[in-house]
Amino acid sequence: MGGYVTPWFDYLYVSKGEMKEILKGSGWRVKKFIDSGDSVYVAVIEKEGGEEKGFLGRVVGLIK
Repeated sequence: MGGYVTPWFDYLYVSKGEMKEILKGSGWRVKKFIDSGDSVYVAVIEKEGGEEKGFLGRVVGLIK
């Protein structure tokens, strides 16, 4: 699969505030949260300081 698929798929169960705190100083930021209507959400993250290039940039572009 071109090196993009691994046997691991981990979930990170944190609040939105904790997610933002985790990303602080990492070079990444939350672009938006997608809520499911209950306590579950998905966070779309992006590199700070510009558009991501390559595979990740194409994926992010598809969900904008």
